[in-house]
Amino acid sequence: DGQVLALNAANIANPGFNALASFSSLGPRLSDGHLKPDVTAPGVSILSALVGSGQNGTFLSGTSMAAPHTAGLAALVRQAKPSWTAGQIKNAIVNTSSPGGVVNYPTRRAGAGVADATAAVRTQAIAWADAGEIHLNLGVLEQKEDDLQTKTIKGRNRGTTPVTFNLTADRPQGSPHTVALSPSSITVPANNT
Repeated sequence: DGQVLALNAANIANPGFNALASFSSLGPRLSDGHLKPDVTAPGVSILSALVGSGQNGTFLSGTSMAAPHTAGLAALVRQAKPSWTAGQIKNAIVNTSSPGGVVNYPTRRAGAGVADATAAVRTQAIAWADAGEIHLNLGVLEQKEDDLQTKTIKGRNRGTTPVTFNLTADRPQGSPHTVALSPSSITVPANNT
C-alpha cells in the first residue's frame, strides 16, 4: 500500500541500550595486548533492512549492527575533515568516545567508550601513544618480576587555539601495578604537534 512505518524512541523497546551485550567480544588482542575493541556503538535490537521484504525491516543484534554506526561516523568525520588521514580520523573517534555512556564501563570490553559523532566531528585535536595505534600499550607481560617501561604520548592540534590534554591512568581491575604520568597534562599550541 506504499505506507512506511514511522518509528520513534517511544515505540522501540530497548531498556538495556547503554549496557554491553552478553555476547560482546572482549580484549585485549591476544598477539600483542592492544586494547580491542577501540570503541562501542549501538548493536542490540537495531532496526535494519529485511532482505527481500520490500520496505520492511527487522531487529537484529551483533557486530554487524554496531559496525555500520562506526563506519557512518567515520564517514561524517572524513566529510568534516577531508585532509585528515584514516589514522587521524580513527584517533578523533576513539579520543572523543565516552566511557560514561556504558553501564559498569569495563575498558577491556568497551574500549574507549561509546562513539560520539558530534564530538568526533568537532574535535580539532587528537592524541596517540604508539605509531599506528591510539591506546598506550605495554605489551603482553608475564609478571614474574618487576617491569619498567617508558612510553611517550603525543598530541596534534589542528585548531587555531591551544588545546590541553589532561592525562590520567585507570586500572579498574585493581591490578598491582603503578603508572606514573609526567607531566599530568600537555598543552599543544595551535596547529602544532
